Amino acid sequence: MDSQGNRMDAERLGDAVHDINKLTVIANESYSTFVDDLQKETREALRERPTQATVAYFEGKTFMVGTERYTISSQEAASIVSYLF
Repeated sequence: MDSQGNRMDAERLGDAVHDINKLTVIANESYSTFVDDLQKETREALRERPTQATVAYFEGKTFMVGTERYTISSQEAASIVSYLF
């Protein structure tokens, strides 16, 4: 909001909205503990997820196309990886 109470958003400011609208968080110790615990939980939940797209990751994955089950071949997996990079 500006000094007259008008909302300062992307519609009004365009890309300059990121230069004006900043959030400052002044946290106490309990907030710091909360953030640390949340980050730890997130890391643990995501630990098993792949960090890189590889042929091995996509090859053999199955999914439904309409009512039919489809399995990605090694050639299709290579095409996916090539497309992503």
